[in-house]
Amino acid sequence: MRPEPGETELGCAGILLFAAISAVVYFTNDKPRKDYIKEQTKPVLNQAHKEAINSVDTLDLTKYFIDVKSARKDSARMTEHMQKWMDNMSERQRFNDYTQDDTVGFDMGNGRRGYRLTPHFSINKAMKDANFANTYNQYVNAIKQLEIARRQGKNK
Repeated sequence: MRPEPGETELGCAGILLFAAISAVVYFTNDKPRKDYIKEQTKPVLNQAHKEAINSVDTLDLTKYFIDVKSARKDSARMTEHMQKWMDNMSERQRFNDYTQDDTVGFDMGNGRRGYRLTPHFSINKAMKDANFANTYNQYVNAIKQLEIARRQGKNK
């Protein structure tokens, strides 16, 4: 069947071209997203490190045997899980606190000034989510094991 004048037939070549262009656009824009997720994950991991190190201060280290190799693997695995969780959930508003950014203002008219609200991921809000809490606690436990091993002189 012939297309009417002014109509175009997409055909197989057109579909492949469209798919190729879409793939190039998707993969070239993926790096900033991954960098953003890593940036958002850092404060969460830092908070977990602080909690783990502070909790080890109260323990009798002679009672613990730590498999350092296993603890390192657990730590790396849980870091990946945390980044995946943050990638899937960090943009959801229910896990964010907002602060007013006074440096970015705009004129709302009638002499009023508006300000942009900047989202910040909230660990306290995210801990209400069972999946996040489980991943976070597992990461804290892995770091706690590494800290115990370090203080016992096993992890250098």
